[in-house]
This record gives sequence, structure tokens and C-alpha cells, in this order.
Amino acid sequence: MPRTKLTKSAIDALPILLKDVVYWDANCPGFGVKVTPTGRKVFVVLYRTAGAGSRLRKYTIGTYGRVTLNQARVTAQKVFAAKLDGRDLAAEKKDSRRRMVADQVDDLLEAFIAQHVFQNRSAPKFHVCFAGSYVRLGEAEAFTRSLSVM
Repeated sequence: MPRTKLTKSAIDALPILLKDVVYWDANCPGFGVKVTPTGRKVFVVLYRTAGAGSRLRKYTIGTYGRVTLNQARVTAQKVFAAKLDGRDLAAEKKDSRRRMVADQVDDLLEAFIAQHVFQNRSAPKFHVCFAGSYVRLGEAEAFTRSLSVM
């Protein structure tokens, strides 16, 4: 992958190729801009959680335009500082998204139960379409509770 000194004019002039290409910053190892075939430019940080033998993690900062180069560098420094503290921001971001989705599903299920199931007293036989298949209502509730625990 190419290494360049990332500046606003350099990012604007990056070529658009037929596949994703990451241009790494020469001044800040692990920080770069990914250019997609559609012309979208995204700031990314690549780091290892616990040294050379550990898993390689990618943290997406945001798209160029919504996030300036200076903001992206500050965020990259925060990611590297969190790594030194033993935190994995990519995993934390993923877990927070998972919890948010589980909370939304739980809220939808509660609203559905309050609106429809209590009107219909045949609740044990009641099936809902959940995650692409029909399951009993109690099974769907147990599944959403297990998601919110994760």
C-alpha cells in the first residue's frame, strides 16, 4: 500500500482505482485514507491490540468531508492512546452497536406485545416472525434478552 504525506490537497488529488486502496500517512503509522472505486474516501486506523503476534484491528473514523483531516488525526491519536491503556476501541464500537440493535429489537417486541398480544389471550400459541422465521413469542423474548446481556 502506498505511503504519502496526507494533506487536504493530497487527499483531494488521490486517484480512484478499480479496487479499494489505502493510502497510509507517512507521518503517523497506522493512519490512512481508504479510497473506494466509487470515489468515497474514508479515514481508517489499523493497529494491533497486544503486540506483534496479536490480531490486527481496523477502526473506521469517518468519511472525508464529514470529518476533516485534522479531526481524523486527533481521533487516530485517541485510538492509539486507548490501545496503550489496554482498551480496544474497535471492539467497543462493535459492542455498542450490538447493544443498540438489541435494545431496539427489545423495544419493538415490547410495543408489539403491549399492542397485540394482550388483546389476544391465546399468547402461548401466538407466533411472530422473528429473524426471518416464525417462533413462539416466549422464544423471541428470551432471544432478545440474551442479546441485551452480550
